[in-house]
Amino acid sequence: MVAVSRKLLFRIGEVGFSLNLDELIEICEQVDDLLDQSNADPESDSVGSLRFRSMQIPVFSLAQRLQLASESLGAALILGGPEGCWALLVSNVVGFVPDDELIEQDLPRLLQRDGWRCFNSFCLYEGQPFLKLRPASCVVGDVR
Repeated sequence: MVAVSRKLLFRIGEVGFSLNLDELIEICEQVDDLLDQSNADPESDSVGSLRFRSMQIPVFSLAQRLQLASESLGAALILGGPEGCWALLVSNVVGFVPDDELIEQDLPRLLQRDGWRCFNSFCLYEGQPFLKLRPASCVVGDVR
Protein backbone atom coordinates (compact mmCIF):
# COMPACT_ATOMS: atom_id res chain seq x y z
CA MET A 1 0.00 0.00 0.00
CA VAL A 2 1.34 3.40 -0.99
CA ALA A 3 0.91 6.28 1.45
CA VAL A 4 -0.62 9.38 -0.10
CA SER A 5 0.65 12.70 1.20
CA ARG A 6 -2.13 15.21 1.84
CA LYS A 7 -2.63 18.83 2.82
CA LEU A 8 -5.43 20.49 4.74
CA LEU A 9 -7.12 23.36 2.92
CA PHE A 10 -8.98 25.99 4.95
CA ARG A 11 -10.14 29.58 4.76
CA ILE A 12 -9.83 32.65 6.93
CA GLY A 13 -12.47 34.94 5.53
CA GLU A 14 -12.19 34.70 1.75
CA VAL A 15 -8.46 33.82 1.75
CA GLY A 16 -7.45 30.19 1.31
CA PHE A 17 -4.55 28.52 3.13
CA SER A 18 -2.93 25.09 3.02
CA LEU A 19 -1.22 23.23 5.84
CA ASN A 20 0.98 20.13 6.03
CA LEU A 21 -0.83 17.45 8.00
CA ASP A 22 2.21 16.66 10.15
CA GLU A 23 1.65 20.04 11.88
CA LEU A 24 -2.05 19.41 12.59
CA ILE A 25 -3.14 17.74 15.82
CA GLU A 26 -6.90 18.20 15.67
CA ILE A 27 -9.72 20.25 14.15
CA CYS A 28 -12.20 21.75 16.62
CA GLU A 29 -15.46 23.04 15.22
CA GLN A 30 -17.81 25.40 17.04
CA VAL A 31 -15.25 26.97 19.39
CA ASP A 32 -17.14 30.25 19.89
CA ASP A 33 -18.45 29.24 23.32
CA LEU A 34 -15.16 27.59 24.36
CA LEU A 35 -12.87 30.57 23.78
CA ASP A 36 -11.71 32.28 26.99
CA GLN A 37 -10.94 35.87 25.99
CA SER A 38 -9.91 37.00 29.49
CA ASN A 39 -6.21 36.40 28.77
CA ALA A 40 -6.07 37.83 25.24
CA ASP A 41 -2.77 39.48 24.29
CA PRO A 42 -3.15 41.92 21.36
CA GLU A 43 0.65 42.30 21.09
CA SER A 44 1.00 38.66 20.01
CA ASP A 45 -2.37 38.45 18.25
CA SER A 46 -3.54 35.98 20.88
CA VAL A 47 -7.30 36.30 21.20
CA GLY A 48 -7.48 34.16 24.33
CA SER A 49 -7.15 30.53 25.24
CA LEU A 50 -8.96 27.27 24.70
CA ARG A 51 -9.18 24.17 26.89
CA PHE A 52 -7.56 21.27 25.04
CA ARG A 53 -6.74 17.90 26.60
CA SER A 54 -6.96 19.24 30.17
CA MET A 55 -4.79 22.32 29.59
CA GLN A 56 -5.30 25.87 28.38
CA ILE A 57 -3.62 26.61 25.06
CA PRO A 58 -3.24 30.03 23.40
CA VAL A 59 -5.51 30.88 20.48
CA PHE A 60 -4.29 33.10 17.64
CA SER A 61 -6.05 34.96 14.86
CA LEU A 62 -4.28 35.58 11.58
CA ALA A 63 -7.31 37.57 10.48
CA GLN A 64 -6.24 40.41 12.74
CA ARG A 65 -2.55 40.28 11.84
CA LEU A 66 -3.16 40.04 8.09
CA GLN A 67 -6.09 42.47 8.22
CA LEU A 68 -8.47 39.99 6.64
CA ALA A 69 -12.20 40.55 6.73
CA SER A 70 -13.64 37.61 8.61
CA GLU A 71 -17.12 37.67 10.01
CA SER A 72 -16.99 34.13 11.32
CA LEU A 73 -13.95 32.41 12.82
CA GLY A 74 -15.87 29.62 14.51
CA ALA A 75 -13.44 26.73 14.04
CA ALA A 76 -9.92 26.18 15.34
CA LEU A 77 -6.98 24.15 14.12
CA ILE A 78 -4.97 22.69 16.99
CA LEU A 79 -1.32 22.81 15.97
CA GLY A 80 1.86 21.65 17.64
CA GLY A 81 5.36 22.97 17.71
CA PRO A 82 8.44 23.37 19.89
CA GLU A 83 6.50 25.77 22.14
CA GLY A 84 3.71 23.24 22.64
CA CYS A 85 0.14 23.19 21.38
CA TRP A 86 -1.73 26.26 20.20
CA ALA A 87 -4.87 26.98 18.20
CA LEU A 88 -5.49 29.01 15.05
CA LEU A 89 -8.96 30.40 14.39
CA VAL A 90 -10.30 29.70 10.91
CA SER A 91 -13.55 30.40 9.10
CA ASN A 92 -14.00 26.94 7.63
CA VAL A 93 -12.17 23.80 6.61
CA VAL A 94 -12.32 23.08 2.89
CA GLY A 95 -10.96 19.54 3.21
CA PHE A 96 -8.01 17.21 2.80
CA VAL A 97 -6.39 17.11 -0.63
CA PRO A 98 -3.70 14.79 -2.01
CA ASP A 99 -0.45 16.63 -2.80
CA ASP A 100 -0.53 15.46 -6.40
CA GLU A 101 -3.76 17.45 -6.94
CA LEU A 102 -2.05 20.70 -5.92
CA ILE A 103 0.15 22.89 -8.11
CA GLU A 104 2.73 24.57 -5.86
CA GLN A 105 4.31 27.91 -6.74
CA ASP A 106 6.59 30.43 -5.04
CA LEU A 107 4.83 33.62 -4.05
CA PRO A 108 5.96 36.33 -6.49
CA ARG A 109 8.33 38.84 -4.86
CA LEU A 110 5.93 41.63 -5.78
CA LEU A 111 3.35 40.11 -3.41
CA GLN A 112 5.78 39.55 -0.52
CA ARG A 113 5.86 42.22 2.17
CA ASP A 114 8.91 43.00 4.23
CA GLY A 115 8.53 42.20 7.90
CA TRP A 116 6.57 39.40 9.50
CA ARG A 117 5.06 36.70 7.35
CA CYS A 118 4.00 33.12 7.76
CA PHE A 119 3.93 32.06 4.12
CA ASN A 120 6.13 32.41 1.04
CA SER A 121 4.47 30.09 -1.42
CA PHE A 122 1.02 29.05 -2.55
CA CYS A 123 -0.69 26.20 -4.28
CA LEU A 124 -3.54 26.04 -6.75
CA TYR A 125 -6.40 23.64 -6.23
CA GLU A 126 -9.19 23.55 -8.78
CA GLY A 127 -8.01 26.96 -10.01
CA GLN A 128 -8.18 28.60 -6.56
CA PRO A 129 -5.07 29.85 -4.72
CA PHE A 130 -4.21 28.67 -1.18
CA LEU A 131 -1.31 30.27 0.69
CA LYS A 132 1.02 27.63 2.16
CA LEU A 133 1.03 28.34 5.90
CA ARG A 134 4.20 27.97 7.98
CA PRO A 135 2.64 27.64 11.46
CA ALA A 136 5.83 28.09 13.51
CA SER A 137 6.25 31.54 11.93
CA CYS A 138 2.76 32.50 13.05
CA VAL A 139 3.63 32.14 16.73
CA VAL A 140 7.36 32.86 16.82
CA GLY A 141 7.31 35.26 13.90
CA ASP A 142 9.44 35.23 10.78
CA VAL A 143 10.89 38.62 10.01
CA ARG A 144 12.70 39.24 6.74
